[in-house]
Amino acid sequence: GAAIQFEPLGDTEDVAGPYTVTAEITSRVGLDLGNLHLVWRVDGGAWNSVPLVPGAGDSWSADIPGQPGGVLVEYSM
Repeated sequence: GAAIQFEPLGDTEDVAGPYTVTAEITSRVGLDLGNLHLVWRVDGGAWNSVPLVPGAGDSWSADIPGQPGGVLVEYSM
């Protein structure tokens, strides 16, 4: 399978966003490039999905839009 490494985002007071999540993704068997997404939700609500964009080497990223203050944003790849 794929190995995903990223630094978690910290708390922020920035409500304008976006919040960019960047990860290094490697796989010995190849990646399904059309199926790489960042999923996120606010305060336990419905999951949202945005496609990952390739960067240099094995780097991929996607943006979570700005959110109002005082909410909990959860995300995964």
